[in-house]
Amino acid sequence: MLQLVRSQRACLERIRSAVKWTRGIVLLIGSAGQGKSTVVRGLLLGSPFLTLQLDGKLIADRHDAVLRLIGLIGLRPDGSDVNMLARMQTKHALSTAHGIPEIVVEDSHCLTDDVLELFFELSEGEYGRRWSVLLIGEAYVLKRLLALEPFSVLPSIVRLPAWDQKDLESGITTIQPDVASGIGDSIFSGTLGQTPTHLLRSLMQGAPSASGSDADMSEVSSTKLVKPRLFRMVVMLVALLLLAGILIVSLNLSGAGPREENPRHIPINIKP
Repeated sequence: MLQLVRSQRACLERIRSAVKWTRGIVLLIGSAGQGKSTVVRGLLLGSPFLTLQLDGKLIADRHDAVLRLIGLIGLRPDGSDVNMLARMQTKHALSTAHGIPEIVVEDSHCLTDDVLELFFELSEGEYGRRWSVLLIGEAYVLKRLLALEPFSVLPSIVRLPAWDQKDLESGITTIQPDVASGIGDSIFSGTLGQTPTHLLRSLMQGAPSASGSDADMSEVSSTKLVKPRLFRMVVMLVALLLLAGILIVSLNLSGAGPREENPRHIPINIKP
């Protein structure tokens, strides 16, 4: 995992503060590819607490979400959804003093309304106690969430900002430490609204701007790979020719020495 840049570290601290002081849902929003999952991995990395992590793209409905939560806790999936949710309360509540949420749901914008309502209910303590829930998704999930139920306390919203030039320089020097800081502003013109992955790939491949398509980037990458391959092929061919020449010379030298002729037969007359 790449080292977090400045804006991501600041976002991580805002999440910790929101989880620590909020009794309810914390919402991390940002555009696709902006690095939300990277920030959350940095939040949970090395944490001594067991956080229940769910992927919103894999949750089919409310019952599926309950079964997944029960399975992560380690309880047997018996009874109705309400009974299983009530049994969930036996799990020891995590201390939010370290800013670590109890439940993390990635791609929450993929959840159906009934599943979003389930996490709202857990955060409100409708099944025994209040759970600390971090929902991660794109910005429009906030409107969907607010349209479901009136919140006694509005969810804390943390928005992951787009990278600025300092973030880009930090990201590129993390990959290539020998690159000097203070890369020219002209390289970044018109690129600040794009995703970090796209920008870093463009800079690493030496593209004049990050507005090119992925096909253009792959063409640049393949062009860079052709030259070293061609050079290696030429070197191997020259080595084979030299080896063949040495073998031919050796064979000629071994067969060029004077040949020993058979001694001439001298007849011997034996007189009776």
